[in-house]
Amino acid sequence: MLLQPKPAFSAPCNHCGLCCKEQLCEVGQLAFPGASAPCPGLDVRDDVALCSLVITEAAAGMEPMLAKSLGIGCGCSMPDQDTTEAQIKEFDRVSFIKIYGRARQVA
Repeated sequence: MLLQPKPAFSAPCNHCGLCCKEQLCEVGQLAFPGASAPCPGLDVRDDVALCSLVITEAAAGMEPMLAKSLGIGCGCSMPDQDTTEAQIKEFDRVSFIKIYGRARQVA
């Protein structure tokens, strides 16, 4: 069930739920060992797809570590068929700066 059409890669998220429907992110894999898509953490409220783990984190008044690690607020991170590796790398670079306020340290 897709709530809305998926936005273009890097466009603002519209909470369509496609990313969680098709795969488990690293956080989902840790929280739901052995689970497969759709993510058990996918929570649909008023036709909006949300992450139940992020909802729990926010409701508990915790620092938004999960929300940051998932890049929430950075845009649609699910590549389109024509998305290039260079576009993905640039999106990741810009998202990191948006979340942490600095460039990623290269080891």
